[in-house]
Amino acid sequence: MPAPTTPSAAAPPAPPSPAAITPELPDSWKALINLQQLRISAAPGVTGTIPESWSNLTQLQMLELSGLSLSGQLPSGWVTNNMSAVTNITLSDMPQLQLPAKSITYWATNRNMMHFVLRNVGGLSGSTFYYRAYMVWPDWKKNLTTLVLSKLGLTGTIPDSWEWLPAGKLQTLDLSSNAITGTLPNWVGNLLAANAVLDLSNNQIQGILPSTWAQSNRSIEVLRLGNNSIGGAIPDSWNSLAYRAREFNMSQNKLQGWLPAAWNDIAWLKSYTIRLSIFDVK
Repeated sequence: MPAPTTPSAAAPPAPPSPAAITPELPDSWKALINLQQLRISAAPGVTGTIPESWSNLTQLQMLELSGLSLSGQLPSGWVTNNMSAVTNITLSDMPQLQLPAKSITYWATNRNMMHFVLRNVGGLSGSTFYYRAYMVWPDWKKNLTTLVLSKLGLTGTIPDSWEWLPAGKLQTLDLSSNAITGTLPNWVGNLLAANAVLDLSNNQIQGILPSTWAQSNRSIEVLRLGNNSIGGAIPDSWNSLAYRAREFNMSQNKLQGWLPAAWNDIAWLKSYTIRLSIFDVK
């Protein structure tokens, strides 16, 4: 009598052939109408455009696309009030992706926005902060903690209307690597939360260092003002500001005068870069 045989387990499905794998974002994801978080990053092999059908993803709360080789425009539904649920937007390191200015107009009216990052994307070069999109940013009054507008080619001055953003809320304010002009507003320090990051480096900012920045009870953990045209002396009130900093960079400016002697004792400062036109110690 032959020995009984056990049925063999089903063979696992074969992996898709290389021809079946596409580097483009799939149109079929339009069916994910309840999707709340979409994060694709550090994948330069992803090419093509964002499918227009992704306008259906109206429940997104977090949108992060970073380090992809995308081009073209955003889906039209993403630049309208269809994105009213979103609180976290990051579009970064995709210089061929073109952002229409009206996209910011709609996003700026979302009072639930917490985290807004645009870095090294196309479509905004030469835009000023006084386009209507930027003037309504004070609508972000309740929850905004991160505002990054870096490597966009923005021009003009930092809007005075930002003074009306809530005090002590911003953990990160990064306007670096643009073509921003004008002077450093006295009120910027009031917007920052404790241990904040403030990066205004690589612009065309002039004027002097505001003494009022050191009068806030909140500390600036990282301060980057390098590669501008800021002149004058370092205010004495900045002694306390430097004591609370972890990184302090004012290189490539037109500062003059003396380095306060009190700064010699900042032993815990991990990254400390200052380049003065005239260097001395009080």
